[in-house]
Parts: sequence; structure tokens; C-alpha cells
Amino acid sequence: GKAYLVGLAVTDSPASLGTSMLTFASQHPDANPLADRKQSPGNLFTVAEETALEFSEVSEGPVASLLSRIRTALKSEDATGITAEQFAD
Repeated sequence: GKAYLVGLAVTDSPASLGTSMLTFASQHPDANPLADRKQSPGNLFTVAEETALEFSEVSEGPVASLLSRIRTALKSEDATGITAEQFAD
């Protein structure tokens, strides 16, 4: 009944200062300097840093474009008011 992921940490260098602190905190939980800031004793706490995420516009491929045009054509035919019985005649 509890969430298993409270936060997520990423490092680009295994020898970074944050990684050293993570190692110390995990090996010596009683001496962890950030223990009083945890939600649960099992959580590992480190500094949060803001990261800018950039997303690029994804253009439709040829298949998606074709399907979109077919859907549009089918919707416009449905809007004409032709019923299934009239179509069968």
C-alpha cells in the first residue's frame, strides 16, 4: 500500500560529490547527516538540482499521416447522414 519510489537521482560522474555522500549515507545510516529530513528511515536523501528538459516536436510519419487522412474522410462521409440501410441499397 505504499509507493516504492519517492524520488529519483541521476549522476553523470560516479566520482561526483553527491555520489560520495550517497555511498556514505547508505553505508552508515546512523551517521547520515540528512537522516532527520527523510520521510522514512529506508529512504536515501540527497540534494535536488533543477534540470531543464527540452522536448522536440515529433512530426507524423507517412503511415500516421495516411491514417489521419483516412479517418478524416470517413468522418466526413458519416456526416452526410447516409444510414447503413441506405448504403446497402
